[in-house]
Amino acid sequence: MLEFLRTVIAAFIIAFIINLLRIAIFENGDYTRLISPSGILNNDIQEIENRRNVSEQNTVQIKSNNPEINQNSGIIEISTEDFMCFNNLSKNEILNLRRNAVSTSPVFSNMSYEPNPNVFGIGDYKPWISTEGALHFNKISKEKRIIGPSRDSIGILNPELLYYVSIAENEDVENTNFKTLYKDFYFAPYKVTYDSDTNTITAYIKNEHKEGNYQPLFLSDSNAHDLGYNYAIMDLSKNIGFYSDSPYKESTLKSDIQSITGYYMIGSACGIEDGCNNYAPYWQYYNHLYIKRLPAWFNIKLWKNKPANTEQTPDINYKMVFE
Repeated sequence: MLEFLRTVIAAFIIAFIINLLRIAIFENGDYTRLISPSGILNNDIQEIENRRNVSEQNTVQIKSNNPEINQNSGIIEISTEDFMCFNNLSKNEILNLRRNAVSTSPVFSNMSYEPNPNVFGIGDYKPWISTEGALHFNKISKEKRIIGPSRDSIGILNPELLYYVSIAENEDVENTNFKTLYKDFYFAPYKVTYDSDTNTITAYIKNEHKEGNYQPLFLSDSNAHDLGYNYAIMDLSKNIGFYSDSPYKESTLKSDIQSITGYYMIGSACGIEDGCNNYAPYWQYYNHLYIKRLPAWFNIKLWKNKPANTEQTPDINYKMVFE
């Protein structure tokens, strides 16, 4: 009987030591050292190794799309594309640029995406209104309005910019009381982040040469429209206003939930024969706001389906910060 107990205890000790070796080997990741009695690598160990390889591949892919990740806060800094000249590109070439932008987006790459035909009503090989043309529309000839990087390329190449500044009036306009805050500035964000904890994309816009106050801006919501967001409201803001004498003063992005309707089309705004590709509709006065002074910011809640009320949790938040 005593001999039997000794055998059992010895077997228990051996099993305990083997288990310790298994744990140590797992922690070091050296699975090849763990051999079954038959001398063949255990199937479960091979499965663990396969899963680790897949995990490492996914991590590399995520890091390549998100070069700067703050692991402590959960905030991703998103790299952005600059303006690009779209003149004389085919519709398919532009849509391919858009598809690639969404497929590599750290926020939207997991969605099943195809450009919305209700948003991309553009034509083949057309000119686009340029950044300069949008900024100095009334001061330059129609021929010069299409020279250089295309104004709306910033949105098409950066799907994270659910709203972007399509037109920034940079000169005194009759019957308005403002001077430019950002003179000769195209409102391209210098930084864009995504906070997964609050589900918020934030675009930061900065210009050292600011002056004056009350600068009008028209916001494009075509990115939001294309990505399936159909309703929005500006729920929070600082130093942002809407015109009190506007016919839309009671129906602005800040006053009520609005439908998202922006799109691209062949239009006559550039004045060029046969038209240009440009953002529309410019009568979206609920998106026409002004910056009172700096710093300024606003937050927009967006929903895919019409919410029951403004307090309903949004599908995503979008924030713009003006510095």
